[in-house]
Amino acid sequence: MSDPLIIFGSSRDKGDTFDAIQMVLNGRDIPIINLNDLEISQYDYDYENESDDFLPLAHKMLAADTIILV
Repeated sequence: MSDPLIIFGSSRDKGDTFDAIQMVLNGRDIPIINLNDLEISQYDYDYENESDDFLPLAHKMLAADTIILV
């Protein structure tokens, strides 16, 4: 895999899912984006939420060759 990205959406930051990611990565340096760390608002037609974290996340997803949703 080249330039993968892991998007982590568990409710517990350091739970079993996180442990499973670490086991699979086996020390490889692959970026993990924790959705708990982001502020993503609902869609609105007036662009009042344009400063949330959705667009930066979308740009990172577009740049990745592989996206792993966990």
